[in-house]
Amino acid sequence: MRGNIDVKLNKVISLNVDAAASFYTSKGVNADYWAAAATGRPHRFSPLVPISMIEENDENSLILSTTVTFL
Repeated sequence: MRGNIDVKLNKVISLNVDAAASFYTSKGVNADYWAAAATGRPHRFSPLVPISMIEENDENSLILSTTVTFL
């Protein structure tokens, strides 16, 4: 999820708020949230770049984007 709030009260006072959150769920009795969070790589994906903008010669990213279920 991603959200922005931009408010301009007058010529002097304005407010900008940006927030982003990622949610992943694991199903099963052996789900270990903290172990998965410790090994996750948040820099691996940018949530604001469309898949269509992945370079054609970037084979690793193309394979990864077509095999994962959470994109």
